[in-house]
Amino acid sequence: MAHFRYKAINASGTQIQGHLEADSRDEAVAQLQDLGALPYAVESESIRVVDAGRGKRGAALNANELVHFTREMATMLGAGLAVNDSLATLSALQSKSEGRQLVDDVRKDVEAGNPLSESLARFRSVFPEIYTSSVHAGEESGSLGAAFVGLANYLERRREFASAVTSALVYPAVVCLVAGGAVLLLLLLVVPRFEPFFQDSDVALPWSAALVFAASETLRADGWWLLAGLVAVGALIARLLLNPSHRQRFDALVLATPILGSLVEKAEVARFSRTAGTLLSNGMPLLSTVRLSLGAVGNVVMRAALGCVGPDLERGGALAESMRASAMFPALAVQLVEVGEKTGTLAATFVKIADIYDREVERAVKKYLGLLEPALILVLGISVGFIVVSILLAILSLNELVI
Repeated sequence: MAHFRYKAINASGTQIQGHLEADSRDEAVAQLQDLGALPYAVESESIRVVDAGRGKRGAALNANELVHFTREMATMLGAGLAVNDSLATLSALQSKSEGRQLVDDVRKDVEAGNPLSESLARFRSVFPEIYTSSVHAGEESGSLGAAFVGLANYLERRREFASAVTSALVYPAVVCLVAGGAVLLLLLLVVPRFEPFFQDSDVALPWSAALVFAASETLRADGWWLLAGLVAVGALIARLLLNPSHRQRFDALVLATPILGSLVEKAEVARFSRTAGTLLSNGMPLLSTVRLSLGAVGNVVMRAALGCVGPDLERGGALAESMRASAMFPALAVQLVEVGEKTGTLAATFVKIADIYDREVERAVKKYLGLLEPALILVLGISVGFIVVSILLAILSLNELVI
């Protein structure tokens, strides 16, 4: 028997994880389903050992290289090349030795008689479960080339979405760095030059000047301790979020936060829908599609709420009704899925839903960041102005004492 590590949603909607023994991954999934749990990640621990034993495969292919690998595999398989020949060609095209070695390892496994999906699964840190599951579905349905086309489209769209959001965040991040740097420069280098003028005088400084001088002295005396404290608090928060109960409360707080909660909800729905659309188009059964798509949802509260969809499908329920009952899908998405079920175009419907909400999130991010940019500039101006005016007021008060 093989050992498997799993993550699942139990009957009460709580995330659970652990280990079990089974003859195959399908049997491990069946065991969890018999216990009333809906698994969304089941990995063979033997695969993880092989992956770790062959070096740091996470660096073998980065996100862009994985997209290129997938697109090139789709092109060559579509042109009629055998899997072995396609892998041999791709190995020669790899610019990095790590990527070339990875493709060679996969090719050797395939030449030894193993299915391509199983060979890819040995390197889970490079090829995620949705990737290997899509390839497996393509192998079973005899449409491996189409499976790689669907995966390439999926990976490209996710990369484009991440790139659009990242680009929108660049300018506010630069403004924050400039604002913080300007304030620190004033407090650490400029303000201390004025302190000697007030140390020997009996003049009472304005409250604003006293605050600025106190902040400057604190940063110079205890700045490194303050920095260490911030790092420690960040590390503590990160550690607490590893606890499922703390993570659940944090994710619930995120969803309840105005604006941010709506953005996160739409982004998670888009991620779930794009994953489901890709798997369905590659021939994956609906129940397995829902199980794997849950693994693409990062917010544990939404993942637990969506966990009811799988059990409802097992009992013969309609997908749209299960989605409506979860209360996590927007009404438009539920209506589109209902139409997709009736017309037999569920895969295309999920892709359309993902496109709709990806665009909504992109527009919303650009809109709110567009409002945030002048606010950040205003805060920078007020902060610098407060420091400068405070010093000027202190100098004026000293002049009044001299007069």
